[in-house]
Amino acid sequence: MKIGMDLDDVIVNFFPSFFSFYNKRYGKNINVRKMTAYHIWECDIVDTKEETIRLVDEFYNSPEFDLMPLISQVKEVIKQLSNSGHEILVITSRPLRFKNKTEKF
Repeated sequence: MKIGMDLDDVIVNFFPSFFSFYNKRYGKNINVRKMTAYHIWECDIVDTKEETIRLVDEFYNSPEFDLMPLISQVKEVIKQLSNSGHEILVITSRPLRFKNKTEKF
């Protein structure tokens, strides 16, 4: 069986890592529970979509991005599925400009 798994917040802890980066960089105290919609700019965290894109780009280009932890037990689950003969496909909607960094991960 082919199994597709989203990368961000299924395999890797994207939003908790992003908010940790954002809080440290800008002296804020935003918690991931503030994410009540799919898009950050819809959650009263930043004012515009453009500001969100700038902040996420800043995070992608930071050392913190490369240190994002995996979701708890995901490595074991992927190994079990793979060892059972399943093909795991990683799916992401990350922008193409981050393709190299994403594939490296």
